Amino acid sequence: MAALVDNFTGSAAELSTHTSDSSHTWSNLSPATFAINLTGSGTVYSVSTAGNFNVYVSSYTPPSADYTVKLTLDPKSDLNNASGVMGRESGASISALNGYLGRYDQTDNEFQLFKCVAGSFTALGTDYAASLSAGDTLELVMQGDQISVKVNGTTRIGPVTDTSITSAGTAALWMSNAVGTTTTGLHFDKVETIEGAPATAYTMTGPTAGPNGAASSNFTLTPNGLTSVTITPADGGAGGTFTPTSLTWTGDAVAKTFTYTAASTGNKTISVTDSGSLTDPANITYNSKATASRTYSITDGSPSTTTYYTITNNDSTLFGARTSTGVIEIGSSGIYKIIGAVVPADLAGEIVWDQGGTLIGSEDLAGSGGGGGGARTIEI
Repeated sequence: MAALVDNFTGSAAELSTHTSDSSHTWSNLSPATFAINLTGSGTVYSVSTAGNFNVYVSSYTPPSADYTVKLTLDPKSDLNNASGVMGRESGASISALNGYLGRYDQTDNEFQLFKCVAGSFTALGTDYAASLSAGDTLELVMQGDQISVKVNGTTRIGPVTDTSITSAGTAALWMSNAVGTTTTGLHFDKVETIEGAPATAYTMTGPTAGPNGAASSNFTLTPNGLTSVTITPADGGAGGTFTPTSLTWTGDAVAKTFTYTAASTGNKTISVTDSGSLTDPANITYNSKATASRTYSITDGSPSTTTYYTITNNDSTLFGARTSTGVIEIGSSGIYKIIGAVVPADLAGEIVWDQGGTLIGSEDLAGSGGGGGGARTIEI
């Protein structure tokens, strides 16, 4: 089953009637008169009384006890209540709760961490004092016996070593001490789980050279664990452009790519920064090389078969893999043509043609003929 994701969209209703974005449901462990309700505008709020709290557990089944529960907060007003999320929760009732709790306390204006064993809560670590704004995130991170709380991606409490709760349990919402409304109290915007070990850093690999004014081959960013961050590339103010302009992870570690188009020739410093607290990788020096536009034709190959071409600079650096999106162009005599190919300005290099991985010809960028594979012409 997929990780838990709930943006709390849907009409105004009590939460147990709602199905999350990831197709999970919620069960209320609180007395029937207490509830967590959907506002109908993408948040949830608490209906309780002073000194009491609501707990709603998810049907989500984590694959292991190592996961993170991430909550996005939306304070509408200060009702002096405390709200947050639980992880590894396995109790079947309020009096039997077992799990860890990360929460924000509006009375003391601080983030807090607790463990709960058989319904009894014990504080862990040192509370983190901070004001609260809409969009702030709280992450309850559980990795083995290391338990911590992150605020906006930065660890603020712990890690605390605790071995009290080791089973995976599930995720739960915890709201207390509030008779909230659709416009008052401490609301939740989103809850999600991040399965496995969280990322601490990421790598960047990519080309060290490419054509000026044209997209580079791919730069690749790979987190070393699960993360929810946005990473933004830059060229030190050199005026180039990136596609896309930023990349976002939402609880995953999938490698993602971007390309760079330089605005001028020469060396450019490609750097990346993340929106969380990951260790950013070393910069890459990218040499933007002058280019020219040329048209090439080849008479080899089989008609109606996709033809590809690759351009290589004279120093064996891949100048840019130019792959056709289909058959380039076929005349009556089987002529394949590339119009306006981007090549090195000094024309020192080679264009290679192939069909299905089979070489059908090669050509010096600066001239015609030679290279085997049949007659070729270059059209300027």
